Amino acid sequence: MIRNYFLGLLAVSSLHGTAFADSYLFDMDVLPSADGAVYIDFTAEASVAQTINGQLVIDTTGQGSDVAARYTVADPWNTSRDAVLTWKARLEVWSKPNPISAQVDVAASTGLWLNFIMQPDRILYLESSGNFVDFSPAVSLDTSTFHTYKVTIPANSNHFDLFIDGQWVASATAGTFPGTIPRLRFGDGTSSGGNVRLRFKEVKFVNSGFVNK
Repeated sequence: MIRNYFLGLLAVSSLHGTAFADSYLFDMDVLPSADGAVYIDFTAEASVAQTINGQLVIDTTGQGSDVAARYTVADPWNTSRDAVLTWKARLEVWSKPNPISAQVDVAASTGLWLNFIMQPDRILYLESSGNFVDFSPAVSLDTSTFHTYKVTIPANSNHFDLFIDGQWVASATAGTFPGTIPRLRFGDGTSSGGNVRLRFKEVKFVNSGFVNK
């Protein structure tokens, strides 16, 4: 299924997860592993992931132990260009009060790493110190319903803005973690942070040179 969309003056055509004009669009009509991403964890993909009615459902709650289940794309981010990371997601079930496993992150070869964690009533961000910044004072958030998260990052900068459902929430600085593998990644991101049932309608990363707020 070919999708066309516009950012600024740039027309981008994307065939699911295939890259066109430095963009990736996973619209969850099929599993991301059938769409250009790689499933990277030890738990069998078929036991934790499926697509239902245009949604990717990642469910690790039925496993006997804490497991991870993630999809990744290698080296998508050229930091000399503006970038926009967008995802539509719902954290449906969690096994710990404050899980740190419902994750969307993108890293560049420069060491810049944007790492977001969805918890039941908030979204967290990992800064360079290794501490999580809690954005909940800026937004009242029920992550058990679908929300659209959008992060804009200007070229040659470690600054970013976070928007939720079209509303600006916060500005912050991207963490720098030398040696981090450059990637786009989403799913249950850790085998020690609790299991979750997480639904995605879309994950999109555009690195076109136009930041459209």
